[in-house]
Parts: sequence; structure tokens; C-alpha cells
Amino acid sequence: MDFDLNKLKVFYYVYQTKSPTKAAKKLYITQSGVSQHIKALEQRIGATLFSRDKKLLRPTSIGHELYKTTQEYFATLENFAQNLRNIDGAVKATIKIGTPSGFSIAMISKLVAEFQKNYPDITFIIEHGNPQELEAMLLEDNLDFAFTDPYVTFSNDIKQVPVFCEHVALIGPPNHFKDYKDQNELFDQLVVEKFIVYKEDAPITKSWFKFHFDKIPKSLVIAARVLQTPTIIQMVKMGVGVAIVPRYLVDNCVAKKELCYLETKAQLANTINLTYREKNHSLRIVEICREFFINYLKSFPER
Repeated sequence: MDFDLNKLKVFYYVYQTKSPTKAAKKLYITQSGVSQHIKALEQRIGATLFSRDKKLLRPTSIGHELYKTTQEYFATLENFAQNLRNIDGAVKATIKIGTPSGFSIAMISKLVAEFQKNYPDITFIIEHGNPQELEAMLLEDNLDFAFTDPYVTFSNDIKQVPVFCEHVALIGPPNHFKDYKDQNELFDQLVVEKFIVYKEDAPITKSWFKFHFDKIPKSLVIAARVLQTPTIIQMVKMGVGVAIVPRYLVDNCVAKKELCYLETKAQLANTINLTYREKNHSLRIVEICREFFINYLKSFPER
């Protein structure tokens, strides 16, 4: 069966973007042109490639299989085209990185600046998201790699490399935490606090309790659920609640007496992983960048 490569390319981008409108913009054609190509390809194959559910475009099982077949082909072509563009010795490429917001503020700008000293023509695209969103983008090849915390289990073809260790602390408004005579009294004080958490099940907050008290409260009073660390810090300053955050992100605020730590004998360490999908069609420059980031971050002391 012969296939029109233009129609396959349209299908490839519609599948990746889940949107005829976005695919049309990437391909510089009209949305109606995209729809016509998909319809013609479905007629050629004799099967429906996408179903529509409340205006959402969902690939059918045949659509998934066709994408698996075309994915490596188009990725190889893009790799070949990239190598041709780089034949003059200047490496030009776009590298897409996923990251939680707090880590991005602290580290990404430094990593990008250091890497671009040797590769000034590299363009970086930074996407923010929670681990589930980042995993989805990795599996759909919309990210080259991502930074994630250890509180989620990824699918088997996702590899994680520990690269950075950050210490986390419980913070509150100035002079918020009361004196206590022992750990039991402290635990009783804390279980009635209002917590600002990153996720609904509050994994890092529960880990903090387990680390310090060897037990987890039966329930937590959740004042707010927020993904962005800077927003959490601002909400703590305003008295919305207390929160567990990376310590180095609030050292200055504590020094200025805008916040306070709950002082503890030991500090819980949170490991940040560089996470990527193992595949055989990554651009060489992406692999170089990934290894650079891994080695650079491993050279940092714990924070």
C-alpha cells in the first residue's frame, strides 16, 4: 500500500499536538487542509485514526499503531536534517526541558548559561508541570528530558538519574512556631496546623513527618494546594498556612525575618532526578546536554 508522505506528516503532527489547529500552525497550512489530509488518509487506510469526545481529539488504536510506525521515520528524518544544518560546524538545535517551578528558578538559568558557553546557538524551551504531566510529555516526545522528584513511579521506559540533593524545611510566618518540651508535644502542635501542599496526597509533607517523628498524621488540614514554590512561599508570608519547601529557596527570607524555620536536629533531604525516555533517535547534542547537566549538578554540594 502506497502512502502520501505529506498526509503522514500531517497525521504525525496532529497526533503529537492533539489539535488540528496546532498542527496547522506547525505545518503552515490551514486547519481545513489538515482535516482534508486526515480524512484522505483514513479513506486510504480504511480505518478511523482519531475520535472526538467533547471536542477533544483522541487517537484510536489504529491511530496509535500508525504513530508508532511513523514516529521513528520522521524522527530519523529530523535528525538527518539537523545534521545537515550543522555541517558547517555550528551546532544549532532546540532542546526541550521539563521542570517543577521551584527547581527551575534555582538552577535552570545557571545550567543553560553554562551550557551555552560552549554551544551558543542552542535554543532551550522550558516547560513547567507536575510529574504526571512531565511523564506524558516525555512519552509523547514533547520533552527531551525533565527534572522530577522521587515521589512518583514512572513507566518502564523512563529512566531516572539522581543529580541533586536539596534539604527541605517546615516554614511559617515570623515567630510562628511555639516552644516545645519534646517530640510528642511538637507533633501535637503540628497536626493542627494548616498546611500548604504541592499535591493532593501531600507526599513530601508526609515524608517530613515520617522522617522526624517516625509516624504520619491520620489527616492533615490543607489550607491550599499549589504547584509553584514561589506562590507557596508568598502564601506562607501572608499567614495562609505553613509549608515544606527547599531550604535554600527561603534562606534570604528567613534572614530578613519575613519567614521562620521550625528548627530540627536533622534535615530531610529530597533527591532531584534527571528523567528521560530511553530511545534511539535522540539528537547527539541532546545527549551531550543531558550528560553535561548530570555532571554539572552532581558537582554541587547538597543544599
